[in-house]
Amino acid sequence: MQDNRIEDLCRAAADGTLDYTDHYDERVNERPTPDKPEVRFMLCDDAPLVIETRGRLFLVWGRTAEGRIGHLLCSVLPVCRVMTAYFPGETQPEKWADADYRIRLRTARQ
Repeated sequence: MQDNRIEDLCRAAADGTLDYTDHYDERVNERPTPDKPEVRFMLCDDAPLVIETRGRLFLVWGRTAEGRIGHLLCSVLPVCRVMTAYFPGETQPEKWADADYRIRLRTARQ
């Protein structure tokens, strides 16, 4: 069964109401980041997974049409929103314990 939060995000991406924060817009120019069509594909046409949850924020794992693994930090309350996005294998691969970038390495401070 698909996570309802992902269904809500997909619906918003499909109807053009998905909100992108200023932080997302800034990061697009600073690091390898899924663009808006890739975000839509990751949420609607792939098999996305919620891999972490922190309060109202949650991290979505997915793949682009080209097969690149990406992460989307999202929320659905009060609106469906992408806070930031990135390609973990291209930005900080050392922070992940597995080749699919689904399991974050934990440090002694966490």
